Amino acid sequence: MDSLKINVGPLDSSTSVYSNVVKDLNQFNDMWRQGIHPKIIWDLRFINSGKVNIAAISFFLALAHRVYSFTGLKQEIYIDWDQRLFGFLTDIGFFEIADEYDLFEWPYEPGEGDSGKLNPNTQLLSFDCDNDLPNLENPEEVSFWKKNKRERHRRSILDKCERLFYVKDINQAELPLVISRTCSELVINSLLWGGASSFVGLQRTSNYIFINVSDIGKGFRHSLNSKYSVNLNDDIHAIALGSVINKNDFGLKRAIDTVIDLGGSVNILSNGGEVLWCDDLWYSFKNNFNPREINNIGHILPEPIKKSSRIDKASGYVRNWSNSIRGTRIEFVIPVVNGV
Repeated sequence: MDSLKINVGPLDSSTSVYSNVVKDLNQFNDMWRQGIHPKIIWDLRFINSGKVNIAAISFFLALAHRVYSFTGLKQEIYIDWDQRLFGFLTDIGFFEIADEYDLFEWPYEPGEGDSGKLNPNTQLLSFDCDNDLPNLENPEEVSFWKKNKRERHRRSILDKCERLFYVKDINQAELPLVISRTCSELVINSLLWGGASSFVGLQRTSNYIFINVSDIGKGFRHSLNSKYSVNLNDDIHAIALGSVINKNDFGLKRAIDTVIDLGGSVNILSNGGEVLWCDDLWYSFKNNFNPREINNIGHILPEPIKKSSRIDKASGYVRNWSNSIRGTRIEFVIPVVNGV
């Protein structure tokens, strides 16, 4: 059997994962279309145990899960022995999720790391795509399904991640509810509109809470074109529309509003498009959006950037990537008043 080795890089951001794997994954897709079914080998030897990013890990798991859906085979891992790294991956639930989906062949026994004390404020979760999806042409059925699933997943997230949601400041007393609802909303959108299992990463520092949801599903453009009879041919425009549309309770707008109002930001990548919603860009776009002029949505968005500056990261931006990976990655950054 042919093999294809893919270097994931340092796993220090979802963008770095994207940059490192996109060409090799496109080669994998080309080989598969030609009837060649290579065995994937993931090279994790460039990971720094002190700089692993939770969004990068959840994205990597989503990619490996997608590859497994094609091959049905465990994927070999190249990784250097690092007791601290293995302990960290154990603590955050990485090995548990990988074993649940039977994704990898390890050169070492994963359970041998120094676990139990490295990072209590980071957690990975996964949610399977359901077989009992509602009829997407029936708004009432969709709304009922979402309501039930949203609450079930919200409670599951709270049960597993309660320590991440503690707040001192009485003005942020509702933050646990906000975060669990936001996570659940993002998971529901992945399962319902993306048609793929969802991988969630949560991380808390002294000043911020990071929420990342990754799937390798259909992406915004395909979902919106098929569900809402629109004709979008640009991933940035699709992300923008998906962020504000409320038809059939798409639901993302409420989550973005909540995080922006808390002084946070939302970064969305879908296929080849990226939008960073910050206060300035979000309210400018939302206030000028006209649902009767969906196909002209690009006129109220800024020009795409090539490389983000400090100003771009503070005000928001849109960007096109030359190569794309299917699916959606959404990261919410929420400031925490007075730290933990």
